[in-house]
Amino acid sequence: MIKTSGGPFSHGEFLRINTQKNYIESSENGGTSWAPRCTNATSYGKFRDLLEVDREIIAATSKGIYVSNNWGRSWSSRCTNSFYGDFLNLQSDGRYLLANTSMGLYYSNNKGVAGIGDKED
Repeated sequence: MIKTSGGPFSHGEFLRINTQKNYIESSENGGTSWAPRCTNATSYGKFRDLLEVDREIIAATSKGIYVSNNWGRSWSSRCTNSFYGDFLNLQSDGRYLLANTSMGLYYSNNKGVAGIGDKED
């Protein structure tokens, strides 16, 4: 679950992955109730992790890294190269996007736009 910082479609709401339905859900009341945000997730694979970076939502899925510029309503592929293995979770230190995969830890200094960088052992 993440708390978004706001934007044209968001006012600091919560986003989470409903793992049973593989939906992205949102809450505008601090998590008291949840509404479906993205329910057509089959083309993206299984959602595993969400991370907000510079007003984008980045998702690690079973099919790669996807990004949303409208707070999880729709997604576009950012890195779907199977060379990296299965994407498991994401972190950011403000400078690098770190992707933990079944093949190791990878990093990107451009939010994965040009692919994920070298593997860290």
